[in-house]
Amino acid sequence: MSQRRYLAAAATAVSLALIIYGLILKNTTLMLVAWLMAATAISALLIAERRSKDGHVSSFPMTDTESGSRSRVSNAPSGAAAVIDQVTGMANENFFSAVLGPKMATARRRLWPVSVVLIHVIFASDIDEPADRDRVIGEFAALIKMTIREADVACRISEQVFGLILDDTDEDGGAWTAERIQIAQSKRGNDRIAKVSAGIASYPNHGMEPTQVLSKAREALERACSNVSLPGLGIVIVAPQGPISG
Repeated sequence: MSQRRYLAAAATAVSLALIIYGLILKNTTLMLVAWLMAATAISALLIAERRSKDGHVSSFPMTDTESGSRSRVSNAPSGAAAVIDQVTGMANENFFSAVLGPKMATARRRLWPVSVVLIHVIFASDIDEPADRDRVIGEFAALIKMTIREADVACRISEQVFGLILDDTDEDGGAWTAERIQIAQSKRGNDRIAKVSAGIASYPNHGMEPTQVLSKAREALERACSNVSLPGLGIVIVAPQGPISG
């Protein structure tokens, strides 16, 4: 193994240790930095491995298919770009998915709840340009960061959906957090956001596994979004503990 590969492997191990330490301390910033370090180190390790393999087959010309595949690999996001949303500066869906499981594992050990809050925004009808949408989304992301606790995880998980992971917070606390964001939007937010809807589910009341809790939160969000015609800024719905019926 080359020196570069040794260093990448060592950096990965250190990063994973920092992630675990961040989970213990409930320090989201430390976890994010460690995750970025791990992603960068793993990318370097994969590149070193690929270059090593390329050295053994360099005498053979690549086919068009192989060339296209290698081009796609080289253009794939790595390091910070793999877990950071470029518009808002928030972590993205990759980070959200990676952190939810460890967060629930910590909640299980410490016997406290953890809530997932999914927030969907609807733009006013006069926003057509992508640049305008990006600016408004960026402002809303900043408003979320100012409203939640430092230990909370906030991610942009799709174009108009944000996800929060709230430690030591049951579904009622999750609903209150969503309502505080709505209040902040109504007072200080950009008026080109017409609706802010939210769906909430929590461990352990809505599931024991990350996929169960996330599925319940998505169902609750879908129901909230189906009521956008109602007056007001938007609906906040907590998932029932039984199956959601139509």
